[in-house]
Amino acid sequence: MINDSLMIVQMILLFLLLVLALAAVHTHALRHAVIYLGVYSLISSLIYLLYGAADVAITEAIIGCTLSTILFLVALKKYQIFVLYYKTDSLNGSVPYLRRQIEQQIRRFAYE
Repeated sequence: MINDSLMIVQMILLFLLLVLALAAVHTHALRHAVIYLGVYSLISSLIYLLYGAADVAITEAIIGCTLSTILFLVALKKYQIFVLYYKTDSLNGSVPYLRRQIEQQIRRFAYE
């Protein structure tokens, strides 16, 4: 009886791992992907604990779930995306020239 309930818990946790992995891959928001992978790591540490590898479970919980998630979230907090829009009055072929000009100015600004 206990063995059957342990098998059911393992199957549920493995199914959750699959769902979280797919959610992390298919999400468009990086922050959500990091959270999904943090929960994935926590569940994998629970699976390691069920299999009797307590040392691996503790290491996975500390490094995989906590430290990696915090480092990725801090890095994403510092990551900024700039979207530039420009408008031209005429479309007589000068758009590629203006685009090149703006890209050169951005490169000069970014690398100086």
